[in-house]
Amino acid sequence: MSKKYFRQLLFLSTLVMLFASSPFLTQAEGLKGKVTIWYWDDTYIKKMTTAFNKQYPDIIIENTPVQSGDYARKVQISVATGLELPDIIMGEIGFRGKIFDLDIWENLEKRPYNFNRKSYFDYLIPTMTDSKDRVVGIEQSINAAGLAYNRSLAIKYFGTDDPKKLQAMMPTWDKFIAKGKEVKTKSNGSVFMFPSLDDVEMIILNQNPVSLMKGNVMNGTGTAGKVLDMMIKMRNAGIVGKLNAWTPAWYASFTSEKYIFYPCPTWFPRFFIQPNDKDKSVIWGMIMPPGGGFSWGGTTMSIPKSSKNKEMAWLFIKWCQLSQEGAKANKELCDNPVPLKTLYQDPTFLVDKNPWFGGQDIGEVYYKEIAPTLKVRPISKYDLDYSDVMGLIVRSLNQEMSWDTKIAFDKFKAEMKNKNPDLTIR
Repeated sequence: MSKKYFRQLLFLSTLVMLFASSPFLTQAEGLKGKVTIWYWDDTYIKKMTTAFNKQYPDIIIENTPVQSGDYARKVQISVATGLELPDIIMGEIGFRGKIFDLDIWENLEKRPYNFNRKSYFDYLIPTMTDSKDRVVGIEQSINAAGLAYNRSLAIKYFGTDDPKKLQAMMPTWDKFIAKGKEVKTKSNGSVFMFPSLDDVEMIILNQNPVSLMKGNVMNGTGTAGKVLDMMIKMRNAGIVGKLNAWTPAWYASFTSEKYIFYPCPTWFPRFFIQPNDKDKSVIWGMIMPPGGGFSWGGTTMSIPKSSKNKEMAWLFIKWCQLSQEGAKANKELCDNPVPLKTLYQDPTFLVDKNPWFGGQDIGEVYYKEIAPTLKVRPISKYDLDYSDVMGLIVRSLNQEMSWDTKIAFDKFKAEMKNKNPDLTIR
């Protein structure tokens, strides 16, 4: 028996076991009805529903678009006032800890769901569980992140656009900063390593697997303190632009030829690089960041206890995330690699030759180099407040050049305390 045939046989047998393990699915073919969802990405739901309905034509998937910035509050208000929740609730990584703290969720490891956490990449499990270590949400994507870089700028300022050579050139953040200073000198201060301190914050935060919370105490020094220290180092070196992430100027920066690097998780090319450079005016490359890869973003699918259609809701989630057909639809229709381990035993599933990356197989970087090394910080109910406060600090760092790490950290603690008066921060 060839190795390739054996891998395919193992893959298929594992999927059969996953589906057979759920009592809900024994009569799935005869199910009829409607599943309600709240999700900001209506396009994703429409594409996946079309594929799902080829196998289950009598199940209607009805989505009500809710913006991610309003989502947590809408769930909280609905729970507090007794308003009806949908059958499937989405959990974006930024607010997930806050809504997972609510005691409203089905435990997806228990009967009749029987999700096996060993079927997923280990690093994602702390982001799928509540404070009692119960899996209450199924992650949609692998969320591995590297650094995308502008190839023409890399050649101009580093003498090469070869990914391996660039990684070897900048294995640590100190060496990255040193190279950034060279770019600053060569460009007379017109070209930067990153467009925004937001980009730096996101990388350094997510490279650090240390939990934000130690019991009821926030480990501010071991988390926010490290992020602030690196942001201030890069700011003082003059190697980061002063754009604010997620603004029109930041979106326009992808084609400006002023910024070399961007943090780039698996979903980033589809949502940000491609729509902001439709003509492929920039050819990108992908590397492992200094200090190693990181996980950024992600969205879970959960079922509230109040759902009246749990069987059909779980069928849709399981089809999307734990079936061969769903995994294929995710990847081909939505450019979304689901984190089911068995999929990655098939070498063809690993290939991702994105046209915006000049033929480079970025799947090789994401799935073979980065994903196997990842360790992820557990979620907490304070994640959303942390993000809001850090956003304020980033804006201030661009204006208050006299702020050092101590001043910035004191400001961070004060703002967190304003939001959470009883919180202890160390």
